[in-house]
Amino acid sequence: MEDILSFDKEHFFSQSDAQKAMDSFFQDSPLMLGIVELTSNDIIHLSDNPASAKFFGTTQSALRGKSASSLGVTPEVIAEWTYHYHESQRLNQPVKFRQMFPNAGKMHSYQVTVSFLGMSHQGKPRFSYLLEDITKIVEEENQRMIRDKEKDEKQFQMLANAMTQMAWMANADGNIFWFNNRWYEFTGTTPEEMKGLLNRKFHHPDYYEMVRDFLSEAWEKNEPWELTFPLKGKDGTFRWFLTRAVPIKDNNGNVIRWFGTNTDITEQQNLINEIEFQKSRFETVMKQMPAAVIIGEAPSGKLIFANDKMHEVWGHEMLPSEDISQYSEWIAFHPDGTRYQGEDWPLARSIKYGEIVDSEDTDVLRGDGKRAIIRLSSAPVRDRNGHIVAGVVICQDVTESIQTHNSLLESETRLKEAVVARDEFLSIASHELKTPLTSLILNGQMLKKQIISDEKVALTREKVEKFVDHSNKQTSRLSRLIDDMLEISRLRTGKLSVEKTEVNLNELLIDLKLRFDELFLENTGEELHLSIKEDLTGWWDRLRLEQTFANLLTNALKYGNKKPVSITVERENDFAVISFIDRGIGIKEENKEKIFQRFERAGISANEISGMGLGLYIAKQIVLAHEGVIAVESQINEGSKFSVKLPLKDTTKSLGVDLQQK
Repeated sequence: MEDILSFDKEHFFSQSDAQKAMDSFFQDSPLMLGIVELTSNDIIHLSDNPASAKFFGTTQSALRGKSASSLGVTPEVIAEWTYHYHESQRLNQPVKFRQMFPNAGKMHSYQVTVSFLGMSHQGKPRFSYLLEDITKIVEEENQRMIRDKEKDEKQFQMLANAMTQMAWMANADGNIFWFNNRWYEFTGTTPEEMKGLLNRKFHHPDYYEMVRDFLSEAWEKNEPWELTFPLKGKDGTFRWFLTRAVPIKDNNGNVIRWFGTNTDITEQQNLINEIEFQKSRFETVMKQMPAAVIIGEAPSGKLIFANDKMHEVWGHEMLPSEDISQYSEWIAFHPDGTRYQGEDWPLARSIKYGEIVDSEDTDVLRGDGKRAIIRLSSAPVRDRNGHIVAGVVICQDVTESIQTHNSLLESETRLKEAVVARDEFLSIASHELKTPLTSLILNGQMLKKQIISDEKVALTREKVEKFVDHSNKQTSRLSRLIDDMLEISRLRTGKLSVEKTEVNLNELLIDLKLRFDELFLENTGEELHLSIKEDLTGWWDRLRLEQTFANLLTNALKYGNKKPVSITVERENDFAVISFIDRGIGIKEENKEKIFQRFERAGISANEISGMGLGLYIAKQIVLAHEGVIAVESQINEGSKFSVKLPLKDTTKSLGVDLQQK
């Protein structure tokens, strides 16, 4: 056995026998064999067997030295073969490929094998080639592939028919050629009736053009697509379908067909429509809300919604807060002046703790820099399981309403005070009026009694003069009281008249001093002190100034504690300043403004000092009508200084007093 396996080939076949065998194989083989040499752009046949010569329709000798191009081979085929020859040279191994050539009026398939042999003396590569006609093999393969494809197609269609969705297939240009059974069950049609997905009878008229335009582009893009539109069923009603399609491509990436499905999403679409409706209704309600509404999600607190009233109430748009800690960027203050932190806000408390906050008034700094009172009401939003999923807060700017409320409270307080003042006024007025009237009545009764009794002593000149003086005093007192009440009436109706003429202030005060000297001498033991530093003249109402100064002097007598009173006059820029100074009981600090109001008596009852509390009020209104100022400086038990400041130049500019001027 070892001898057989180790035979010597050179002794088994002689060299001539081997050559003869190779030549016989080369010449008699039904395969096309040959040797070629490559040039820069062509293939030169060096040696070809009879089968190759027959293929080219020539003889071996005629074929030798011929180029492929001269034999009618196209440049494209020459280029393809050249590529494979070079691959064999590069890899240094045989390269196989398939090639189609016409043969006997029919296209034949060939299995081609090329091998690199080496370089010629001229440095050109040489190759061998072998062509085997595999037409029958290829046809059998194709038939098998067709059978397999048909089998796969049937299996695919069986699978597609088992789907709960409607399914279809279309060729590369979108022409649908197959529907599954679900389609026919839904539409109530037959395969003969179906000519394509765009059959108008199945499409809603409102959506047909949209679907048509979309598909005309989708078929050309060769990419998966999806579209939602309604289709009509056999009962005539439309249902919503999500239609999806994917392209099926060959090995070269070319679309050979489309596979698509129609998934009934009517319930989902109805739910979406309901959600959209609820959303639209919610947004409509939010727009109509008179307050700002803000919604934050739980548990982070991220703000996800604010209605249009946001800017109106807060003075800025919704700040982008990603969590509760960022709520601190909204500026608000507690009653003690400390600033709100993130967790202090009602919305944060509702989200974190489920707290329901009702009408919490918050001092806020708006985005436009204005302070406002915003009333915040918040509540948590829970899911079916009671878990907090969001929080909502309603924000109302109640600044004006609170101010109005406070104004009403102030008005109510003033009204109550006015009622008290009215009652006090009536009490004082009745007391003040009754005193001189009672005195007059008693004097009259006594005089009448004495006359009736014919008492000569009762009618002496001295007693008559005394009676007349007493009556005049009481009558003057009544007249002043009535004048004060008339002035109050005129002030309330805006009919206090001011008739301005040129007035010498020094002359006015000297006349006033002469009128009051006797009264002050009687009550204080000294005449009225008057200090005038320069001659001052202005455009004023003389009678109104006399009335004002007389009221101030009367007050000085009442509250001066029977001590001397002085008047000083001086110039201060363009103003005359007249000061009335007493050393009486003084005025408490809290009463310095109140004494210029109606019926105010600085806390002193009418039983202590007579008067209705109108003199200073009237004096102030007269001074204001002259566009002047009246003020008081006082210390308890040290006295008071009332200063009247009058403009020396004529002016008609209003100081806000509702008076008619002549």
